[in-house]
Amino acid sequence: MRKNMSDTQSLVSVILPIYNMEKYLLKSVSTICNQTYQNIEIILVDDGSSDRSLQLCEDLHEKDRRIKVIAKENGGVSSARNIGLEEASGEWIMFVDPDDYLDPAIVNRLLSEVTDEVDIVSCCCNVFDDEGLNEVNHFFSGNRLFIGKEKKELYFQLMQSTYGQPNKTYTAIGVPWGKLYRREFLKKYNLIFDIKLKRVQDNIFNMYAFFYARGIKYVDEPLYKYRYSHMSDYFRTFRENYVDIFVAVREARYTCLLDTGLINDFKVMEFYIRESIINLIGILKNGVFHKENMVDFKIKIKEANTICSKECFSCVINSNCKLNMKYNICLFLVRNKLYRIFSILAHLK
Repeated sequence: MRKNMSDTQSLVSVILPIYNMEKYLLKSVSTICNQTYQNIEIILVDDGSSDRSLQLCEDLHEKDRRIKVIAKENGGVSSARNIGLEEASGEWIMFVDPDDYLDPAIVNRLLSEVTDEVDIVSCCCNVFDDEGLNEVNHFFSGNRLFIGKEKKELYFQLMQSTYGQPNKTYTAIGVPWGKLYRREFLKKYNLIFDIKLKRVQDNIFNMYAFFYARGIKYVDEPLYKYRYSHMSDYFRTFRENYVDIFVAVREARYTCLLDTGLINDFKVMEFYIRESIINLIGILKNGVFHKENMVDFKIKIKEANTICSKECFSCVINSNCKLNMKYNICLFLVRNKLYRIFSILAHLK
């Protein structure tokens, strides 16, 4: 592949969706402003913050005219990223979360890997938190170029986060940050974030992006500094909209497989079925049959049957996919509509 020398002078648009991030915002933006590669525009999209985030954005704009500030009503991270995409004028797009930081050489390093046939360049990350966590999360071992059939490994990791990862998994390559996207390519295929999705919207975005990209270059260097958020409480706490949130994710994944034709790939579908079984059990356990869900059990059964009859799950219910014993038993109970036993077993440790 031939290097595109013009990309050494390309404008890079860095987009930050911001909601109540006054604690971290200044340091995060400073790591963007201080890049060794200076031909950047920084688009700060305040998504209706109730703290001082918007004022801090305005102050930053006064100090560095490469910074643009957009204020909008709260609509979620996807709507904020999409507005940033609309306003971007760079040849390359980079997303940054406002509580994360950048290595000073990340833009220059990723641009150095650009060729005429590469539409996405990605690095891995350094994972940290305020309690002292500090580890490198390698998405794959060594530098990789994913083209053609090799892109399947990316789809596999999107659906099974541990796939291909040599060490402990904190996150996976489905995140939007730590990447350069060719803006022309995103516009050509109308790739934006689905504002209807409250979870996993970045993963779904990247499944489309990886599919349509001519090539994806992975640089196995932790140039992005990712603040790790522990999600265990999210799945333990009952939320009335839990079912709607995660059923929407499954429907979006299934639609993506239909749109791309990946639904006809046997190996991809193996991963989809495995992911769907795990998600289905989770939806029923943490949503429909959660112990804090006080609706009548007959209504719970009706809701469970409605969920299981959805097209995105119909190929899962009767599959021969084998997981661990608990999942296999849970799936057997769901398949045979033995929901009372399921509701007891699923909550056993």
